[in-house]
Amino acid sequence: MNYGVRVEVVEQPGDLGEAWDDLVERSFNPSPFLRSWWVNGIGPEPGRLHTPLVFDSGELIGGLPLVADRLRKVVPHLRPVHGVHDCEIAAASGREAEVADAIRRWLERKRVVVDLRCTTSNFAATLTTSRWLLHKNLAAYDELPDTFEAYLASRSHNRRKIIKRCRRNAEREGISVRLVEGDIAEALDRLRELHLARWQERSAFSPIFPRFSRAAKLGAARGECVVWEAVRHGIPLASLACLEAGGCTTFYQAGRDPGVEFSLGTLLYAAAIERACSRGHRAIDFGYGAIAYKAHLAGKTRTVGLVRGTSSALLRPVVAQLAAWRGHEAIATY
Repeated sequence: MNYGVRVEVVEQPGDLGEAWDDLVERSFNPSPFLRSWWVNGIGPEPGRLHTPLVFDSGELIGGLPLVADRLRKVVPHLRPVHGVHDCEIAAASGREAEVADAIRRWLERKRVVVDLRCTTSNFAATLTTSRWLLHKNLAAYDELPDTFEAYLASRSHNRRKIIKRCRRNAEREGISVRLVEGDIAEALDRLRELHLARWQERSAFSPIFPRFSRAAKLGAARGECVVWEAVRHGIPLASLACLEAGGCTTFYQAGRDPGVEFSLGTLLYAAAIERACSRGHRAIDFGYGAIAYKAHLAGKTRTVGLVRGTSSALLRPVVAQLAAWRGHEAIATY
């Protein structure tokens, strides 16, 4: 039998399963980016996934999905899985400090540089002793009331008018909203086309779309990923992919026909928020970027940072020199 706290490493996509998802669901941060379908779907090829799982007497109590590669093609490096907005440790309730300590001790033996994407409120709880902030972004989110009507009442008078006017104009223009669940393969292809039509060569989404599509299909099969579309005469004009997990609706990516002069984004977001309220979701999460637009729909923000550090005395000077070259902000150096 296995006694005491130990760390085991998962390196094969597909090896995170039901026990892991049960843990994520019970953790303080049941993020969709911790779900097995996300990690296994959008994660790297076999052998590069490097997820430490923490067990106590055979019971899974925590873990953190990471990917192994090399920084500057030389330095051993662990980083977040692709495409995450932020990614904290998954830990059983009341075991957070114990799990973090176990992973910290595991990292000390690894002698690697580690990057974590996390909220700045948790910088003190990051896993390494020497830390630098590579960059940070504001992310919009909000808590949800029980009903969509209560949500509208919490918005400004001007924002309520915009949402209502948008819906009236859509009806007048013959534009309707539809929800695609289950088999979302064709809807994802339409999302990619509309996203590229809007952003063209400026799109950072296009290179990771195959991975996202794979993860989204797995999520849809679990009822945790949907696609909203605004259509006219059966032709999609705009698309929005949402992750629905852990009592939160997370808006991941959108696209629209740039030739349509209409607030299609507001139309789709409003439909998704109304559904979130009806499903009893406690929050909406817009991720980082485009804060001026998102602030009208979500009144709160958090700071998400990409933090780099190392617990290895040998690698500390290397990371410090890289940080100095790039002008990165030191958070803590011990």
